[in-house]
Amino acid sequence: MKYSKKIQSIIQSLDDVVKIAEGTAAQDLLANMSVRIFNIGEDVNGKSIGRYSPEYAEMRKAAGLQTSYVDLTFSTDLRNSIIQNENRVEFKNQYGIDIANKNEIHFKRSIFEPSADERERAIEIMREEFNKLFNK
Repeated sequence: MKYSKKIQSIIQSLDDVVKIAEGTAAQDLLANMSVRIFNIGEDVNGKSIGRYSPEYAEMRKAAGLQTSYVDLTFSTDLRNSIIQNENRVEFKNQYGIDIANKNEIHFKRSIFEPSADERERAIEIMREEFNKLFNK
């Protein structure tokens, strides 16, 4: 393929590749953040979010949930409030925003932002998608 045709093909595909790259990166970011926050119970720096008060731990225990570390999962309402919206990870409702803010204030930690590793992985995914465009 002549270089001018290859360049023309890249230019024509660029908008679609941007959408695909951003969407794929956002999907991966949401998955990784969800695991970190709701399964592992870590803030953006990889530190434990905290410990449950004895009273709240008893309530969780009665519901059959783990109590050894904060995983912010009693109901799935907060977890389900975080969504991928095209190329972004965001809260779909005010409930999620309010509860996330209260948890960050209560535990004095940044929790609902992407970690450095999560951001790096999102950038790598976008890079991979762009490389596909140039290598076709």
